[in-house]
Amino acid sequence: EREDFRTRLKHTFESPDQPLPPIDPKGWVTSRDYMAQDFFQTVKKFLDERMQSVEWLRSLENPPWKNAHRHPRFGPLSAEMFLASWLAHDYLHVRQINRLRYHYLLHATPEVSLRYAGEW
Repeated sequence: EREDFRTRLKHTFESPDQPLPPIDPKGWVTSRDYMAQDFFQTVKKFLDERMQSVEWLRSLENPPWKNAHRHPRFGPLSAEMFLASWLAHDYLHVRQINRLRYHYLLHATPEVSLRYAGEW
C-alpha cells in the first residue's frame, strides 16, 4: 500500500521524467519475514495505510492523470494506469482469498456436496 501503487502514482503526478522508486515485492516476503508478522497487527497497518491512501486520493484537485513515466521495458506508464492497476491488484487478491476459502470449505466438508451453490 505504501511503497508501490500510492508511491508510484504520486511520483508520476510529481516527477514523471524521473525513474520510479525501486520495489521488490517478492524479495520482501523473505527479507521482511512476512510469515512471522502478527496477522492482526499487519491487517491494522494495512487498513491504516489504505485510509491514508483514500484520504490522499480524495484530496487531489485536478490531478494530472495523463502524466506518464517512460519505462525502459514497458513504455509509457500513466498515472491513470497506476490507479486502475492498483484497483485491479486489489481485485486479484480478493480472488485469491475467495479461492482459498472455497477450497478450504471443499476440503473441510468432503462429505457435503457444494454443487447446489453453483459452479466455481
